[in-house]
Amino acid sequence: MKFDKKNKFFPSPAEKPKVLTLKTMFPCCVRNAIFFGFMLLTFVTLPAGCYLLESWLPQEKNIATFLLLQMFILLLPLAAAGGACGIAFITAAQQNDFLVQAARERNRPLPQWDDVCLYLPGIRYWFLFRHLAGELPGTSRRRLWVMLISAAFFWISWIFIGPLSPIPFCALAVSIGFWLGIARRIAGVPMQKKERLGWMLLLGCFLVSTLAGYLLFYQGKGELKVEGQLLRNAGIPTNREELEQHFYQGRTPNAEFGKLVDRNSDYNIKKGSECLESAYGYYKLPESKRRKIKIYLTGGLCQEDFKNIDALIESGDSLKYKMCFPSDYLTRTLMPHLNYYRTVMRYFSSRIIVALEDKNPSEAMRLFRLADKFQENVLQGDFWIGALVAISCEHIRSETIGAMLGSGFLSDDNLSEIQDLNHNREAKIRNAMRYGLRAEAYLVIETVMRLLVPYPKIMSEIRYDGQWQYEEPLLRFLFRGNTTVFPTPPCLWTEAIQQRYLLYAMRHQRAVIRYFDDPTSQREFLRTDLKRELATRELYIERMLLPDYSSVERRLQRIFTISKMTDLGLQIEQFRRKHGRLPETLDELGIPLPVDALSGEPIRFTRFARLFGENGNGGTISRDLPGWQLSAAGGNHEKAPEEQKEYRRDFFTVITQWPVPAPPEPPKNNEGSFDFMGSAGANEEAAP
Repeated sequence: MKFDKKNKFFPSPAEKPKVLTLKTMFPCCVRNAIFFGFMLLTFVTLPAGCYLLESWLPQEKNIATFLLLQMFILLLPLAAAGGACGIAFITAAQQNDFLVQAARERNRPLPQWDDVCLYLPGIRYWFLFRHLAGELPGTSRRRLWVMLISAAFFWISWIFIGPLSPIPFCALAVSIGFWLGIARRIAGVPMQKKERLGWMLLLGCFLVSTLAGYLLFYQGKGELKVEGQLLRNAGIPTNREELEQHFYQGRTPNAEFGKLVDRNSDYNIKKGSECLESAYGYYKLPESKRRKIKIYLTGGLCQEDFKNIDALIESGDSLKYKMCFPSDYLTRTLMPHLNYYRTVMRYFSSRIIVALEDKNPSEAMRLFRLADKFQENVLQGDFWIGALVAISCEHIRSETIGAMLGSGFLSDDNLSEIQDLNHNREAKIRNAMRYGLRAEAYLVIETVMRLLVPYPKIMSEIRYDGQWQYEEPLLRFLFRGNTTVFPTPPCLWTEAIQQRYLLYAMRHQRAVIRYFDDPTSQREFLRTDLKRELATRELYIERMLLPDYSSVERRLQRIFTISKMTDLGLQIEQFRRKHGRLPETLDELGIPLPVDALSGEPIRFTRFARLFGENGNGGTISRDLPGWQLSAAGGNHEKAPEEQKEYRRDFFTVITQWPVPAPPEPPKNNEGSFDFMGSAGANEEAAP
């Protein structure tokens, strides 16, 4: 068969012939129908093309590119539904033109009002039947009925069942198929060979696309089931019930503790706990602000802020907060207890310092035992942010130990008890991180699931200036009709591709947990494996919900170093008590010396304690006090030598001049003043 360039081959829309006759109009109708079929098939299959396009993009991909492509995939079924409506309108216009031409060739032109009524919705079906019935023999009128009923049913099902249901598309296909049969009979011309070939090709493409879509869908379904079991084996929750069990470990949160958390998070209730500081922050406060803390700790407001907290800790109840998980997105979960955890640890640290200043070591030890016991609850981190809070509280605990050592009031038994309580801190911190990351892994996976299916969920999050007027009902109307139990065109390929995204999210999170579960062995191999896994398919949701996992590890390594310095500080104090002096170098301790977990550099030991603060001009100043100090690279890690700053290091500080002298009061105008308090909060935030 020769290809005629003048008579364009399908699937391009046919041009109107110069001379309109039924015999020239019928091939145009056939070629247009084939073109429309390929257009709808393209809309349905295009998600697979977008999915492949992501892997072909250059390495410098950004979140906006991912977001646009994945949003485009979500909207393609709706584009197919809109395309079906357009096809229905164009087919109706072709039917009207064909009927007018048929009446003209039979020398029975349509009345003017009939010509107008053919373009009126609903009414046109009666006029079509009345005029076409006369052109067809009796046996063909049943086909006419089927054509008209299916055409009307297309609009009924599109509106009342849903635009994404396969029923409107089937009704449209039946209507167009019977219309072409009726038009061929009226025109009295056979279908050309290449038009028959076009129908066969369209049918073949549809079958191949549908078969491939179902194969990918059910393959993904099986892989998701297997991956779900692997997640359970890794300790990652796979549903809301498992998530709650992960949080509460089968224990009921203490209701009285929940009331304290609610009170602390209520901005309408007066509180004074904002003045509390950890040990390092307390050292930097002028005397006026230290007095403010002491007045608060002995006042009634403090008793309300921390009502019965000592007894609650001693009771052994679970001091977790009963969280309400939203039905849509876990990212909206409120966790006010995390701020309260930090506040409680500062509360105990401040009370311990005051007890030491009052030369009451027994009270200081009692409070430290309570703080240590409370920290066990904090170490059951809620999500990634909960693990960060646990790390921050661990830092406060370490500073408090330094203050207790510097006071000189602890007995040998007290020192041995602190060493026992400080045993195995690194393993506990790692478990807190693993605990929080497992919950975070579920959060990421569930967010991916809820943003991808069903469609209105992601669209309902996109609001204009916070207004939500007609958009929600419109979106719920447009996205009705799809079923994820047994997806059918036009949603089959979209569902199959969304499964792949979910599968990658599950694999990514499992790789993250596998990496952070291994403390030492095969570290480099696991890091390479994690980077490879995260690079296989980047998901913008993961990048929006979580920071770079390398920053997670840096925070973890920094607190490990602080924990090692705390252990080393206890060894130094034991050496001092045994020999009556500080060691000249750490080698005198006669123990294996730890190194900075980040840089691998030796931990530095100085026979003085240096505090850093800020002056009124944004600069940094320091003052040296009697005592000693351990430090590691900390925030200077991987910075160029000229960019490294002493105040960025991580410290374990022991000041032996007790009570620790306060810095001078800053001038009221703050001009040229220095503020040792200013860096207290900054130091704690900068610390892991």
